[in-house]
Amino acid sequence: MELVEDRRPSATAPVASSVTMVSALAVQVLTGHWRVGAQYRKEIIELLGSPEWGLSDDALMAAVSGAGEFLRDAFDAELLRALLKLAEEGRGEYDDDLMQRLAVEAIARALGAGQAESMGPPEGRHACAVVTGPAEGWSPFG
Repeated sequence: MELVEDRRPSATAPVASSVTMVSALAVQVLTGHWRVGAQYRKEIIELLGSPEWGLSDDALMAAVSGAGEFLRDAFDAELLRALLKLAEEGRGEYDDDLMQRLAVEAIARALGAGQAESMGPPEGRHACAVVTGPAEGWSPFG
């Protein structure tokens, strides 16, 4: 019985999926583990602003998280603006509650919140509300 899930792409998986997974892993390692995001700042900003990412794109999610880690170590107005725009507007055509939530969490981490702390439900909200989406009229900015 194998207890570890095999996350390798299958031979029939689309190449784009494999490329996205590798891109996501690269962003995660560079920003979160090696903490050299400053060297890839331009690419991170491009990932955040790219309209080509699908609804559940791992590379974009990794870039959002990595931007928060980058901003935790150093201030960058352009990167912060990109995260704020994503948190406020999402990506336009998509129903983007998840991406907006990830952007808010990244901003919280940039301000010093820990990973677990930034991922918890907003104060006064039940954890189930996070799963079902924000209440009508709720904004991460108050």
